[in-house]
Amino acid sequence: MIHTFQKILCIFSPLYWCITYLRNKAYDKGYIASTECKIPTICVGNITVGGTGKTPHVEYICNLLQNSMHIAILSRGYKRKTKGYILASNNTYVDEIGDEPYFLYKKLEKTTVAVCENRVVGVTQLLHEKPTIQAIILDDAFQHRALRAGLNIVLIDYNRPIWKDCVFPGGMLREGRYALNRAHCIIVTKCPATISLEEQNMWKTKLRCTHQDVFFTKIVYKTIYEAETKQHKEIPTILSSKHILLVTGIAQPKPMYDFISEYCKNITHLNFADHHIYTKEDYDVILQNYKTYRTTIVTTEKDAPKILEITRKQLPVFVLSIDIEFLNNTESDFQKKIVDFISQ
Repeated sequence: MIHTFQKILCIFSPLYWCITYLRNKAYDKGYIASTECKIPTICVGNITVGGTGKTPHVEYICNLLQNSMHIAILSRGYKRKTKGYILASNNTYVDEIGDEPYFLYKKLEKTTVAVCENRVVGVTQLLHEKPTIQAIILDDAFQHRALRAGLNIVLIDYNRPIWKDCVFPGGMLREGRYALNRAHCIIVTKCPATISLEEQNMWKTKLRCTHQDVFFTKIVYKTIYEAETKQHKEIPTILSSKHILLVTGIAQPKPMYDFISEYCKNITHLNFADHHIYTKEDYDVILQNYKTYRTTIVTTEKDAPKILEITRKQLPVFVLSIDIEFLNNTESDFQKKIVDFISQ
């Protein structure tokens, strides 16, 4: 039934493709105006819906820059309960700015974080309130063409090749593959550590890259800590429990599940939709599992604040943090690309 429904939706994909293509052409030709920021802007985006790994890559770029200059992140704040521009502060709650900006604000102490669905308004207000900002990272703004980023970084999930997909509503692409022409840099994310040079060259050929640098990254899990106390623990000590209750509200939880399964075979996975807002009913399920199995509760960094809120910090929750690593010793090349752009 689902397969049949998907086939029906594919009928409308050419129409969506044409609409997005004409919109992009209007921006390219200048028929629709776009604004350029006075300071360097780096857009980290994608053309596939959800789960390409934007947040850890944004975090990586911020860690690269934040010790030498004042930088900011501007995000839409997906699924927040507010509207308009909000500057994150110590008095800000997760539902006011969204789970990903909240996580980045809490983790990147030297980086300013703000949200606004209109990026032009957001940048203007951000620079008005924080005039010392020297560069802005635009989180998930590749399709927001009213603001023209100086450096466009597009992420593509290794597990979801875009040449095997199509645009909405029949597929998961926000726009056609032609959109990659706007990218200055492409990162293929969530790669296996064993990906060969031949396969990497195949990716570059399939993506039809002409002027873009293409990098390949993998996910790594290096640390685990208690959500409330932030106290770090040894990964084998925590994950080698008799039972793990994995609670996730992210688009692609399989890599985390696979990593935990290397230590523990008895895993219950509460797999919620991306950006899930946890409810009292969810807490009841978590509590029941905890009482039944005397389980170890493990979650993601962006889910942790929301889970602590519903559990009222009465249950021990551990956070498995995610990092990225560049393959083929290309990390210095990527860093140089970022630093060179900023220094211009």
